[in-house]
Amino acid sequence: MTRAVVARLRRSTALRWAAFLLAAYLVVGWIFAWASRTRGLLSPGGSPHVETLALGVLYVLLRVAVRFGVPALVAGALVHLGVSFITAPVPVPPAGSSDQ
Repeated sequence: MTRAVVARLRRSTALRWAAFLLAAYLVVGWIFAWASRTRGLLSPGGSPHVETLALGVLYVLLRVAVRFGVPALVAGALVHLGVSFITAPVPVPPAGSSDQ
């Protein structure tokens, strides 16, 4: 039974999206932290660094998606898994078999 659960979880599109969002969030967060430390959001003259600001906006959007979307995707995948096991047909032994 455990192998069947793991196999179904691996095929889950929702969990793949959750993993992708989480990985993208971590990578963009690391790049944004590096860019904002080395370059900053504003130049000494006060003009913004557009690339760093764009990374910041992307980071915030991914943060919101990870904060609210990933738990929803994981919960949906687990509910789908549970429902598929509950509604799975139960094998019935053929009539006349000695399994009782």
